[in-house]
Amino acid sequence: MKQQTNDISQNLTALLETIKSSLKEQCKTVELWHQQLIDDPYIIPPQQNVSFKNLQETIIAQHYMNFTLWHIEDEARRKDVDASIIADCKYRIDVCNQKRNDRMEAVDFCLLNILKQSQTEQKSEKYNTEPPALAIDRLSILALKIYHMQEQIDRQDVDKTHKESCQNKLNVLIEQREDISLALLELIKDYYTGKKQMKVYYQFKMYNDPNLNPALYNTKKKQ
Repeated sequence: MKQQTNDISQNLTALLETIKSSLKEQCKTVELWHQQLIDDPYIIPPQQNVSFKNLQETIIAQHYMNFTLWHIEDEARRKDVDASIIADCKYRIDVCNQKRNDRMEAVDFCLLNILKQSQTEQKSEKYNTEPPALAIDRLSILALKIYHMQEQIDRQDVDKTHKESCQNKLNVLIEQREDISLALLELIKDYYTGKKQMKVYYQFKMYNDPNLNPALYNTKKKQ
């Protein structure tokens, strides 16, 4: 019994360290990708024998889509370009958003399988309002906001008021990311020890599906 308890404690520690490492990697890769953008790193993890390594890789691959979306969204706000360029941005945003959501589900699927392999037998009927991947997604976006808010503070073409305003916002963003990180780790502990039960919640986005979006399937009927 003591050995089993030790194994559970070690596995939980390893899982929490993987999550912590992944969240740090979100911040590191924001800086690295701004220096040199890489190709999409995503590889679908195997459904069997899911590992901590698979989990971290999937978290970073989901983060990559947020990074990509951020910069397309910036371009989509321009007023000095032809409407066709903005339309192209919109199409690219839709594609990236679908991948972003698919990868959030993949993060939850990976985490759920890790928990199934190692959590205690105790199961609760308590559920969380959001799955872990949505918190990880928010932490990814906060990593991007922190980087770009710091960019504003470092600008040489703005006044002191602008910099002070951005510094105040940066402080809030950092605090928010710390709070959500801690809450996520506590949630993982609750799942692992059976205080809460985890499920993968599917988004079933309808706007990209030509069979579910009436603007698409009605147009197709007229052709």
